[in-house]
Amino acid sequence: MRDPRRKRGLTPVDRIIGTVLGNLDMPEDTAQRGRAMIVWEEISGNAADHTRPVSFRGKTLVVEVSHPSWMNELSLRKSELLGKLEEKVGKGVVGDIRFTMKRDQD
Repeated sequence: MRDPRRKRGLTPVDRIIGTVLGNLDMPEDTAQRGRAMIVWEEISGNAADHTRPVSFRGKTLVVEVSHPSWMNELSLRKSELLGKLEEKVGKGVVGDIRFTMKRDQD
């Protein structure tokens, strides 16, 4: 007989987080902004290892970048990245992306 507690497969983290945020009675835009930060790694591709979403300022996602060359590449890809974010988190959640240089930790 099969153990009823045993799950049939893995549940994606973004689905778990979405469920948890929904149960917290958090405003919808807060949950969507959190999701935007979570999916950044997926949508940014090879730049993910060189970037980190850090905050929102209004509808602008602020992303730290490790090197000026990555900032240049991502600036050129900004419209593509905004389109991917819109697909993942919904229209109007992220209106712009601002890239900043990562500050060195002393």
